[in-house]
Amino acid sequence: MCGIVGYVGNRKALPILINGLKRLEYRGYDSAGMALMGDGLGHVAVTGVALGLLTGASPTWTAVLVAVLGAIAIEVIRESGHTNGDVALALLFYGGLAGGVLITGLAGQSASRLQEFLFGS
Repeated sequence: MCGIVGYVGNRKALPILINGLKRLEYRGYDSAGMALMGDGLGHVAVTGVALGLLTGASPTWTAVLVAVLGAIAIEVIRESGHTNGDVALALLFYGGLAGGVLITGLAGQSASRLQEFLFGS
């Protein structure tokens, strides 16, 4: 949730502002968080494509499977309370890309082969 908190008056402003800010406390994904989650799942799908290349399975289906597992992982990390969803998203962004490149190399494929699936040939 986002908003603006302000106060004009004769009373002490600090307690009023603090109370207003507490009411705006972030409690989960807002629209921006959901957009970032979509980007993160797109990045982790790269790992799914690479797994498809490694195993000989359909890269489309492995990308979908890995993206679903990534979404579940984000929610588990966020709900555990040890960290917020932003950390999970960052891990997904960078881990997804790095995992895709690493697994593509292990599959004996070049990065250009991975790009063919991502951007077309």
